[in-house]
Formats: sequence, C-alpha cells, structure tokens
Amino acid sequence: MTPTDETERGGWLRARLGRWGTVGGVAGTGFEAYLRVLHPVPVDTDGDIDGTDASGAAARSADWTWRQVASRTGGTVHPLVQWTALTDPLPDSSGGSGELRVDGPDGSVRLSPPPTGRLAPRLLAALVPALAAATTAADRITVGVWNGWGIPDLDVGATLALPGRDYVLRAGSLGELADPDWPWRAGIAWREPFEGPMPQLIWPADHAWLVASEIDWDSTIVAGPRTLVDALLTLPVIESLEVGESYSLMSGSDQLNPGARLGEGQDG
Repeated sequence: MTPTDETERGGWLRARLGRWGTVGGVAGTGFEAYLRVLHPVPVDTDGDIDGTDASGAAARSADWTWRQVASRTGGTVHPLVQWTALTDPLPDSSGGSGELRVDGPDGSVRLSPPPTGRLAPRLLAALVPALAAATTAADRITVGVWNGWGIPDLDVGATLALPGRDYVLRAGSLGELADPDWPWRAGIAWREPFEGPMPQLIWPADHAWLVASEIDWDSTIVAGPRTLVDALLTLPVIESLEVGESYSLMSGSDQLNPGARLGEGQDG
C-alpha cells in the first residue's frame, strides 16, 4: 500500500455521488445493488470502572450484533435502523457518554455505541473473497482515508476532495486487505499498541464496486453488482441488510423503533 497523489482516481465517484445523507450520497449512484454492514457493538462484562471485576480479573470483552441488542430493547433491526432509536429504552448509565448497561446471559454487561467511520480489519478481510470475485482489477485498488482524524501522517500531500470530506489516497492490491494486520504496514497512522483509522473509501480500477465507511456512520456500505451483494448477505461473520441507493441513513430515518423521534442527525 503506497501513497499516491493521483486524485483523479476519484473523479468517477465525485460525478456519481447522490444526495447527502443517502446511501448513494456516500457510495455513489448507479450500482446494481447496495448492502449495509452494521458495525459490531462493543460489549464488556460487568466490572469496575477500570475494567476489572470484583476479584480483580479483567472484565471480558466481546461484540454483540444489533439483533442481540434489539432482543433486549424490544426493537427491530431493519434497513433504516439507527442505534439511538434502537437503544432509546435502555438507561444511559455513563453520564452521557453513550455507554449502556443491560442484562446479558452471564450477568450485567456494558454496551458502547458501535464505532463510526470504521469497519474492523477482520471484517474488511472477510469481505475480500467476494470483492475479488466481483472485479477484474483486484490487483489495482485505491484506498481513501479521511484527512480529518487529526493525525499528522494523514495531513500531507494531495487529497481527493468530495463534498464535505477530503481524503488521502493509497494504492495497492485487494489481497493486502485480506490480512487483518495490514493497517500496521499501510502507512495510515497505526502505531503500536494503538489502532488507527480505517479506510473510508475502497474501490478497484474498474469501478465495479465501492466500500464506503462514512466517518459519521456506524455502518459501512458496499455498492456493486447483484452477485456481490447476494454473496455478502450470506456471510455469517457480518451483520448486513440490503438497502437502496436513495435510502436516507440520517437518524430520523428510523421510524420503527422506540426512539424514532430523536430528530435528524448524522448517524448511519
């Protein structure tokens, strides 16, 4: 994965962006099908504020699906689901940080909001086989990382300017993304022991598909051919739903869940 100043690589996407706040406004219009991948919900078992339980052992960590959360709130996971609407019935026990406490199979657990703008490396790696089968240019991909993370490494060189967002670009092959450890080597500001940002945009040279993780959304959009979306819908490691390019993923779009009237926002 090498830096590139060839910002014209993204000209095709700029020309195809739809209305802001919609699936097509993030992943581009004109694709045959669209998939929404819900980012997993970070969960810690009950423990003290420092992450330890009463015996001093580290509290266990895991991820829940949105459907697991919905089973506790009585909510519904549907294509336009929004985290704030889904979890509104749960008490906020964190003084406004968004952390929630619910009963799990092994006792009380703490739920943190799903990460925004970031699909976990292991989940991105899981998409690679299907993405590779849906392009003739798997050895020529472009990765775009938002330059607003406040990281000096990502604030140099030319940027791809799209409405409201600027991205630094990296060029490489899809096979590199199949290794969950690739970000450490990719020059996108990962430093041990801390993880860094993940790509907001990924596309191959033939523009057959696009993977988009908008920085304010807690889900990732995959746009591409019907066969790609069908394949990913059967992938058990991700929680996904099919969406349309005109679907709004602003927070007010969820009208099925208890917190549906929280007002417009930038959730997704």
